[in-house]
Amino acid sequence: MGDQLTVSVSSVDGCMVLTLAGELDVSTVGRWRDVLAGLVEAGPDRVVVDLSGLRLMEPRGVHVLVEAQEALMARGGSMAVACPNGMVAGVLGLTGADQRIPVYGSVRAAVRGNVPWMA
Repeated sequence: MGDQLTVSVSSVDGCMVLTLAGELDVSTVGRWRDVLAGLVEAGPDRVVVDLSGLRLMEPRGVHVLVEAQEALMARGGSMAVACPNGMVAGVLGLTGADQRIPVYGSVRAAVRGNVPWMA
């Protein structure tokens, strides 16, 4: 079990962007849950999760992502995912998360809300 997970937070055109790098597995999913829960509590309207630096994503990490998206939607917010690599895109597809959360080919497209690119 894996390398460290790093999460950086920035703002692009008023949208909160979380950029993940490393591995999202059993050893890092708790930290991922804490980061997202804190973010949802902070109240942004729009969140984009950039997965371009993620080498591994286990289904537990996807579950946390979907829970956060549901919490955002319950208060009128939204979430999108950007730049999943082949393996991460595969996990999103296998879990059905790509049918619940819009997936984009770039952070810019996700921030703008352009037509999603589905893996």
